[in-house]
Amino acid sequence: MVGWFVRNRVAANLMLLGISLGGLLTVGGVPQEMIPKTQSSALTIRTVFPGAGAEVIEDSVLVGLEEALSDISGVKETVGLATEGLGMLTVEVERWADFRTVSDEIRERVESLTTLPADAEEPVISEVTPDALLLRIAVHGEADERTLTEVAHRVRDALTPIPGVATVDIATGRDYEISIEISEDVLTRFGLTFDRVAAAIRRGSADIPGGALRSASGELRLSTEAEAATADDFARIPLIAAPGGVVTVGDVAVVTDGFADVERVARMNGEPAVLLEVMLASGAHLLDTASAVHAEVRELERALPEGLAVTPWFDAWRLFESRMDVLVRNGLQGLALIFLVLFFTLSSRLAVWTAAGLPVAFFGAFLMMPGLGVTVNMFSLFGFILT
Repeated sequence: MVGWFVRNRVAANLMLLGISLGGLLTVGGVPQEMIPKTQSSALTIRTVFPGAGAEVIEDSVLVGLEEALSDISGVKETVGLATEGLGMLTVEVERWADFRTVSDEIRERVESLTTLPADAEEPVISEVTPDALLLRIAVHGEADERTLTEVAHRVRDALTPIPGVATVDIATGRDYEISIEISEDVLTRFGLTFDRVAAAIRRGSADIPGGALRSASGELRLSTEAEAATADDFARIPLIAAPGGVVTVGDVAVVTDGFADVERVARMNGEPAVLLEVMLASGAHLLDTASAVHAEVRELERALPEGLAVTPWFDAWRLFESRMDVLVRNGLQGLALIFLVLFFTLSSRLAVWTAAGLPVAFFGAFLMMPGLGVTVNMFSLFGFILT
């Protein structure tokens, strides 16, 4: 092969030029990430059952799913979680099993399941894929908790649509919570029980499915949107019909729109803060996404109330950027060193062609990376630096 290239110099030069040009055009499209993505080993099966309690979802949804998947080869374990109106089943796959084969069989079993309640929505199956941290953001200032939380939600909603952003999670701050407090004396006076009030609130704050309309063009699902969202909505829920009118939750209880009673406190530069985590989507360009997020943060700061600030305080991508700088600096230094040593010890012609081999090798690697499924990450950059 070497002899053939020696005899056919034009072909060798054209190949060198083609590899360099192809690598130069490809390098910008190679995905960037901090850590290479690992193969998923778990699935989640999410089933929405409007208006159903946790116990009902466990008995009518999760138990049936677990029984249907129990004899599939390669399933390590299943973990179910039932909450109000939602059932979540996590299926972990054995390491020795082929994930695609097992996931396809799970999908077939779930799609053919006939024991789910008629009012439950179709189960949604998705892979569990951990997202990489891009940066953390602090919303801080001398403001009350509600103001900070509202601004944090605005920041989250503004950053989520940015291309390359997987999710924006609020890491600190307390969740919104509506508390309903009823005294026993009031219950006795109206002839009510706690379970009866709870049942009425559950019925009055849930979206009620209304069936479906089927036609030749498709199917349209109907539902009544009655989910309560604020303290006033809950206070208006009817309990009983009394001679003087309808008794509502607000008549017998104190309804408070506040926060969950948990201790999650954060401070930034000595000021109260709410922290957010921005996660990088799989296959996204890390540096471009980080630049877009920072640009959006600067726009958000201009519209904030007086005394509040949005500060990126942990840029995980800067470590990646510094590794890129090391790669470029080492490459240029190595190229110069090779050229100078060969130029002064052997010949200028040999120095030029040998030095040209280094960038061609890098461009060739960039050209092959998309086809091999390799990304620009901390490990591949370390390999380039060693080279």
